[in-house]
Amino acid sequence: MIRFLGILLLAGCVSGNYTRVSVNEPVDEAVVAALPAGADLQVCLGRLGAPIRVWETEAGRYAMAYGWLRDRGWGVKASYSFAEIGPSASFSFDSQVKKMRGAVLWFDGEMKLVEARTGLLSDLLPPRRRPVDVDLLDELEKEEAERES
Repeated sequence: MIRFLGILLLAGCVSGNYTRVSVNEPVDEAVVAALPAGADLQVCLGRLGAPIRVWETEAGRYAMAYGWLRDRGWGVKASYSFAEIGPSASFSFDSQVKKMRGAVLWFDGEMKLVEARTGLLSDLLPPRRRPVDVDLLDELEKEEAERES
């Protein structure tokens, strides 16, 4: 801790900040829990509003995600220039999806509600995948079929 304070004292600039982040309006989790299995898509949209993401699952079902974030906190930043004249750069990274709460609703092919869950979006959403070029996918399938025969 003493080393850290010494570094701050030697730094050229020390600043503090308070940040407050608000993303989307929260969906009432009690409303999600009260949605009956088999509810029509229109009923779900009427009660919850527009989702932030819609996708088709591998199982031929459809899913809609709702997400919101309310976060705040204090931060400290220290910087130092090693040359009087010259470029400087800074970088910061924060994955808000890991903190974002949300709800995901899954529908069958007839757009009837099958399942609804709430929690952290990072736990509810499938991992993102890169799109595959259709021609490349066809070539890979042909190569695999040739190897099997």
